[in-house]
Amino acid sequence: MLFWAVGAGALEITRLNSEAVAESSGAACPGGIMVFSGVLEVKGICLRKNAVIMPVTEYKGRSYTDIKLLSKILYSRIEACLSKGACKNKAAAEPVISIAEIKSLRSKTRVANAETVFDGELLVTAGVVRSSREPGEVWIAWPEIFTIKNAALKSKAEQLIKTAYSKTLKDPRTK
Repeated sequence: MLFWAVGAGALEITRLNSEAVAESSGAACPGGIMVFSGVLEVKGICLRKNAVIMPVTEYKGRSYTDIKLLSKILYSRIEACLSKGACKNKAAAEPVISIAEIKSLRSKTRVANAETVFDGELLVTAGVVRSSREPGEVWIAWPEIFTIKNAALKSKAEQLIKTAYSKTLKDPRTK
């Protein structure tokens, strides 16, 4: 397991879009946008039958769980926000970013998945994609349901992923 980290902070729910409300019926969750630490947006989190439902990415008929909660505390905070329909808009520090694991793929384009963790509570799987325009270069593909709103933080996260990925290429145990 790989582990690289940058930053310091505590993940807080700083905003809840009004569409992300509890769904009382058995129908699909309407979802909305939840903002963590003022800079991380996740679309489609909802509450159904008193359970937090995390969004999934649909691609070519398959579902991918690209965003996972790693903390019961964060789960409880999300559940409380969704059940009330509002969150305490707390100020928050920039989240700590770490790379939990780089998983190599057999694809010629998306060469790896990087499990990126924010404050040890929120895991987002980003893709490491080989550039078709610049040989030897890679770029990072985030799930469509996830956005890093701060350009400097996004750049830090992507550089951290690229560094972790390049180290896996040099380590024969990771292939």
